[in-house]
Amino acid sequence: MLDLIRKKQKTALVQVVFWVIIATFIGTIFLVWGKGRSQNDRMTVAARVNGDDITYDEFKSSYDYINNFYRRMYGERFTPEVAKQLNLDRQAINRLVDMKLLIQEADRLGVTVTREELVKAIASIPAFQVDGKFDKQRYTTVLGYQRLKPEEFEAMERQQMLQDKARQAIMASVTVSDDEVAEEYRNANEKINLEFIPFVAESFVSKVILNRKKGEEYFAAHKDDFRVPPQRSLAYVKLAGDSCGDELQLTDDEIARYYNRHLSQYAVKEQVAAAHILVLVDPKADKETVAKKRQLAEEILKKAKNGADFAELAKKYSDDKGSAAKGGYLGYFPHGAMVPAFEKAAFALRAGELSDVVRSRFGFHIIQCKGRIDAGFKELDQVKDQVVAAARKEKCERLLYEKAMDAYNINRKSGDIEAAAKALGAKVEHTPLFANGAPIPGIGGTPALLNKVFSAPVGKLMAPVKVGHDILLWSVAESKDSYIPAYDDVRAKVDEAIIAKRTVELAEEYAKKALEQLKAGKRMADVAPEKNLIGETGLFSRAARFGIPKLGRIDGLLEDAFALTVKKPLADKVYRNGDTFYVVRLKQIKPADPQGLTEEGSEKLRQQVLQRKRSEVLQKRLKELREQADIVYSPSILRSIEGK
Repeated sequence: MLDLIRKKQKTALVQVVFWVIIATFIGTIFLVWGKGRSQNDRMTVAARVNGDDITYDEFKSSYDYINNFYRRMYGERFTPEVAKQLNLDRQAINRLVDMKLLIQEADRLGVTVTREELVKAIASIPAFQVDGKFDKQRYTTVLGYQRLKPEEFEAMERQQMLQDKARQAIMASVTVSDDEVAEEYRNANEKINLEFIPFVAESFVSKVILNRKKGEEYFAAHKDDFRVPPQRSLAYVKLAGDSCGDELQLTDDEIARYYNRHLSQYAVKEQVAAAHILVLVDPKADKETVAKKRQLAEEILKKAKNGADFAELAKKYSDDKGSAAKGGYLGYFPHGAMVPAFEKAAFALRAGELSDVVRSRFGFHIIQCKGRIDAGFKELDQVKDQVVAAARKEKCERLLYEKAMDAYNINRKSGDIEAAAKALGAKVEHTPLFANGAPIPGIGGTPALLNKVFSAPVGKLMAPVKVGHDILLWSVAESKDSYIPAYDDVRAKVDEAIIAKRTVELAEEYAKKALEQLKAGKRMADVAPEKNLIGETGLFSRAARFGIPKLGRIDGLLEDAFALTVKKPLADKVYRNGDTFYVVRLKQIKPADPQGLTEEGSEKLRQQVLQRKRSEVLQKRLKELREQADIVYSPSILRSIEGK
């Protein structure tokens, strides 16, 4: 087992690295590979990759993980329609296929994980440590809550490490040349200014003629656009999840179990407290000036090492006036809060130690470590009030659910929700009619309920569902089928639809006509509907991927705009954003300043390009492995990923 692991304190760096690993394992592997298996679990094959099986259990766990990820991301907007568009089945199985392919690639490349590497990796995971040291009891306890045996977890860890090693081996040959760095700099810093004319659909409303005949013709051709969807109303009993109060008692064992099941919520990130003295250097300073600044920093460091008070030195010499007044003190900060060079030096220090002179984009720093907080988890005693409150709420919800389930079981045959409400000491509430897919009035857009409402029979008492922190016992009170209304009932909506459609058509027609006139040699002022409509974006770079100033995000425009030249300034097509069409031309180019590429900036760009190229190489190799692999899906998986 892991008896050979030496219980020694890990370095701060190792703790941080494996904090990321445990976050991955607790949040991903336990979910993807299944929370342990009993002999009775189904092991039916969902897919086979070059002869290696992916079980339905693994597929279901992968699906649940991805589904929960999107549910947290979208919240109430995560409807069945959104889930269908995301094709979660395809994502889930592709994820598992890629894992199999990477493990097989590791074998092909001769990549292995030694017992020593496995032991070291597991021992370094903070979730398995007490006071910074591996603790076998904590290890088995954490795995026990996940219904995993140590040998099962170790097998999963080994497979994860094999995948990581395979990725590294695939990406190992990637390099970045100086020319690529220079090109990246140019692409990031070259800026352009566009001149544009907007043709807004709304401005053409006066040109649209409406009458009854046109309305009836449009309605006849687009009846389904005005169809009223199926509607239902609910009768329900709500048990509020916070209704138990502080009188609900918890045992010490219940508190401890809740704490251990939610360890990640009580994580402490590695932090360091530091003070610094900054000798500011202008990024455009010449070599002689930089050398003088470094010399000053070295002299200050020498004084600090010779016993001069660091706080007084900071007040006298530091160009960071904000911290200088506090003796250079910056307080505690985690990884990612400071520029990389400063962070690397600060986290390498022990309390009281001084750094060497550190160069960042701001200048030269002398750093003094004032304290450290190692990565790990808050002890139960530190967060007991928080744990008790959360555990009490969880227990309350469970008890309320059991209470609602008892009322449901007693009254399910009669379907009498009034009787169920009386048994619960609650009252029956009613919703108005609502459409399929719409939030339920007074309840919200909870998928747990929405997915069942329109398939449930009218008047039948349904099993309780959890909605947020509340428990609902419910039944369908009324059902109304979908129907197409009479033209006169929706005439206003028909007119709105005609106007919306025709104004968009006119806006596009006028924009295309203006573009042809510009190509023929006319000026922007000659073709604009009004001269004051001509606009400018102002200077922007290729980094404006999420929206060009004043134009927004328009498919293809960013790439097309940076292909325009002084000799060919006019974009050769009309661009659309919503109901507005744009004619665009280049007005100004501001080349990147070659003097602005500093040594530190160059290295940062090199790393960015390296990461991008590595990702591209990895994805390319995975694509090749997929194309070469013999992948066989079960019929049900094949139907689900094809959306059938």
